[in-house]
Amino acid sequence: MILLIQPRGSLVGREVIPPLGLLKIAALPDKNGHEVKIFDGNLIAETKIKKEILKRNPEFIGITTFTGPILKGALEISRFAKENTEAKVIWGGVHASLLPFQVINEDCVDIVVLREGDYTLNEIIENKNNLEKVRGIIYKEHSKIYNTGDRGLIEDIDQLPLTPWHLIDATKYIASWGDAKRTLPLITSRGCPYRCAFCYNTEFNKRKWRNYSTENICRELDYLISNYPIDGVRIMADNFIGLNRNKSIEISECINKRGLLWSCLLRVDQTNRNILETYKKNGCTYIFYGIESGSPRILSLIQKDITLEQVKRIIGITKELKIRHAAGFMYDFPTETYKDLKATLELIDDLDTYVMLSAFQPYPGNSLFNYCLEHSLIEFPKKTTGWTVFDYSKVHGLSSIPKDNLKELSQRLNSRYNYYHNIKVASTKGDITMLASMGGHVLESFTRNLNQFG
Repeated sequence: MILLIQPRGSLVGREVIPPLGLLKIAALPDKNGHEVKIFDGNLIAETKIKKEILKRNPEFIGITTFTGPILKGALEISRFAKENTEAKVIWGGVHASLLPFQVINEDCVDIVVLREGDYTLNEIIENKNNLEKVRGIIYKEHSKIYNTGDRGLIEDIDQLPLTPWHLIDATKYIASWGDAKRTLPLITSRGCPYRCAFCYNTEFNKRKWRNYSTENICRELDYLISNYPIDGVRIMADNFIGLNRNKSIEISECINKRGLLWSCLLRVDQTNRNILETYKKNGCTYIFYGIESGSPRILSLIQKDITLEQVKRIIGITKELKIRHAAGFMYDFPTETYKDLKATLELIDDLDTYVMLSAFQPYPGNSLFNYCLEHSLIEFPKKTTGWTVFDYSKVHGLSSIPKDNLKELSQRLNSRYNYYHNIKVASTKGDITMLASMGGHVLESFTRNLNQFG
């Protein structure tokens, strides 16, 4: 018996995303006849997960990790498992892969899986008494730590089995998105070829982008349509277009032929009017653009490799085509000044679109994190618990703006842009669907505070 657990994270809004990473690594063991159960701490209370651990007495417990609040649950569940079972506790995911030696030194962790675990987990199960045969892990045995080396990324991800959706109750994750009422997420590729200095991809995926074939994606879509009454999909790829615009268009046609609406994440330097018109024709109803800053200096610092001219042109075209869209921005970057922040806020106001504004988090494994260390802007946590405070609601005071001023300012920025700005945009557009998705309490506040919008 293998239990795979996603601890509770820091949820934003009401949407809960399925444990896609766990589903992917469960595919091979499930196909090979091993009994696999998945528990999602975002839907199941930690106390119930602990009861399931005692009840099932698993041989392996695999826990996915991301830097931030999710690590609290990961540690708590792991400690409980070590104290009450004989199970081998395995940590994987981004955080464990980027800081494997710190993680393996936790008493409650037996094995760390490095990077992609699709083949690795299956090999751990089949070589449980000979872990030295398994590439891509760090493990403890008789108080000694062993490193079997990096096995590298999976080049041909089409060789992996389809996502085993039957291992979870997918109906609990169906959500409205864009103009679609019932959507599930769809992974179309892995990795990203770009070099953003704040992103885990530069280290975890080594800037490699690998896409599933259109045939593979169509098969998964057919499975979802046959088993769940969905009318749309959310493309959950770090980079939808990647290195192949034609492939993204093929996928859009595949989705459209099945009568589904869809959404995706895009970079403004990847797309153009022709592509966006094709996406629109093929049922795209929502696009999220990662823009990050309105300051050319900061865009250069974070190696975003886009220009403000590209941002304004592509957002303008998206508006013309009447595709619902939003843009992501961050602040509190190292060396950021009031002038830089003002440029970001002016760009947000100028674009007049939905935004997600959050504080930059110096996650391990990228060049901005290293910059923060070298300039003593942060202290490297000595234990895993120290990473639990890394959350988009947390301001670290990394910029040139005085910390005390920034903490007060961040509260106003969150209220002004993530809250009132988005309500104003929705009301101006008459976007009842978006207003409804923000929740009843937001609608009530909206009617009480119309005068604040000017």
